[in-house]
Amino acid sequence: MARKKCIIDNCKNDVQVHHLSVCRACYSGLAHWRGRSVADKRYRLELIDRLQSRMEFMIDNPRHAPKHKK
Repeated sequence: MARKKCIIDNCKNDVQVHHLSVCRACYSGLAHWRGRSVADKRYRLELIDRLQSRMEFMIDNPRHAPKHKK
């Protein structure tokens, strides 16, 4: 019998929380944000988008990444 995969996009883990069809890691993330305001969730999404864009820029342009400093 094949194991079910988590229903969250980009997650490849097996389902462990069966009533939601998600893995433990995704359930933890969902539980963390439960009860937060929509404004908090939107702010977090904007932050994640900015961080993802920054990382894509660094991958595409490795010479533009700042050098490590202590």
